[in-house]
Amino acid sequence: MVIPNEADINQFIADLNGYKNALEKGTVDIVNFYYPEYQELTNDTKDEFMELAEDNVAAAVDMTGDAIKSIWETVEFPNQEAVKLAQADAQSESNNSYGFYAGAAFGVIGLAATLALVSTCDKKAVQENQEALL
Repeated sequence: MVIPNEADINQFIADLNGYKNALEKGTVDIVNFYYPEYQELTNDTKDEFMELAEDNVAAAVDMTGDAIKSIWETVEFPNQEAVKLAQADAQSESNNSYGFYAGAAFGVIGLAATLALVSTCDKKAVQENQEALL
């Protein structure tokens, strides 16, 4: 078994460094050669996809809406009066003042919580001042 000397090790490291530099240069050359084509293909594909999506998505949404509308128009409810009354009740409930009362209640609770925090902070400040005076 031959033990390499320092010159052999330095030569081996220099050779590895040369291979590394050659690989880096080759990789950069490949990227620089193919990147413009890749970029062009990417842009073309994106443009074609957007055109296709604009045409087909709008058509699909329109077709789906038309189908739902036609189905809805052909549905017969067992009791049309009950449906109309339920719709009227829903409309009247949305116009009542439950929301106002709920908002007012949350406002009062928020005000009470704020006052409690202010009171607690004031007590703590007074207590700290009293401790400082003692």
